[in-house]
Order: sequence, then C-alpha cells, then structure tokens
Amino acid sequence: MIIHDKHPATILQSHPSESLTQSIDAASIGHAPPPNSWAPFFNPTIPEELQFPSFTQWVTGYFNHGDLSTRDPNVVSHVVPATSPIPSIYNMSEEEIARASNNPIGALDAAQMVFLAPHLLGAFRKACFDERIKQILPYMKISAFCCEHTGGYGPATLWDIEDEDKEHEGGHVKTRFIPQANHFTHWDDPNRALEVYLSCIRA
Repeated sequence: MIIHDKHPATILQSHPSESLTQSIDAASIGHAPPPNSWAPFFNPTIPEELQFPSFTQWVTGYFNHGDLSTRDPNVVSHVVPATSPIPSIYNMSEEEIARASNNPIGALDAAQMVFLAPHLLGAFRKACFDERIKQILPYMKISAFCCEHTGGYGPATLWDIEDEDKEHEGGHVKTRFIPQANHFTHWDDPNRALEVYLSCIRA
C-alpha cells in the first residue's frame, strides 16, 4: 500500500518489486491458471536444476501478444518471448542477477501460491471488494495494471480481476495495460515505472 496525503492506494502490479517470483498471476489471487499456460517451474521436461535459470530468462522476456482488447485467451503468448527487445536479464551482470533472484526460494513461493489458493482468493476479494474494508479505508484506491509485453499470465489475470470487479457491481478496481513494457519495467525503465505508480495514486 502506498500512502499519498489522505489517499491510500493499493496497486496490483504485473511485475515484482523485489524478486522474480512476486507477480500478479492467477495463482497469486487464488485463480486457476489461464488456458494453455506454461512456465518452466514444475515442467518435467526441464531438469530440476535448470528450472529456475530457465524461469529467469523466460519471465524477463518481452512477449508479443495478439489484440488484447479482444480479451481472447487464444491471442496470448505463453511460451516463447520475442527476440526484440532482448529479455531484461541480458542487460544485467551476474551480481545483479544474484541480488534480484532468489533460487531456491522462488520455487517455494510458486508452490505456496498454488497450495494456498483458497486463502489467497479470500484475501484478494476482501481487500478489493469487502465493504467493511472500504469503511475503514474510505479513500483507498485500487489499481491493477499489466505491462502489455508481460508473459501470458499477466493479461489473463488482469481479465480475471476485471471479471471479479464486474461480478461485484464494478468500480472497485481500475485496470489498464501499460504499452511497450514488460514484466520488469522497474529494471528497464525505472522512471517510467515510478510514473505509472504515481498515476495510479493520482487517478
């Protein structure tokens, strides 16, 4: 939560603030994975010791999706990032990668999101839609955004949030896509990432 004057803002983001594993994907809000989803973690065709290195290269890529305004899961790219721009991690030194990643904790975080799904779903709905919370924090704004070149889990989960908002009569969560950005905008373009946060507070 970010406090600005008397207006708290809860921001649900498509990229992590500290590590490679904290992200708004379906599991982190207690939802089932989107159709055709894929990730290197828990993939039996990838040796266990290579799953996390594969994940860091995959998750920092730029994915080219189809027309996201259609909200069609079939236009979402899940597996192979684009060749340009190059993944964020290739602009980092080994020391920077070591500081930013948290293997083997990353795999543990992913497992926790899967097995704690009912609790995460309850927490998500309480934070976003519970009238008692709104009474306690009457000035709270909730924004969810997804960088449009994030992997397929990002757009799909933003649509899930929009659907949940609609089911609760709408107007609780402001959502949007950030153009020409990937899962790690705060690495590739920190100034722009900060501006996105500030725009959520000002909205």
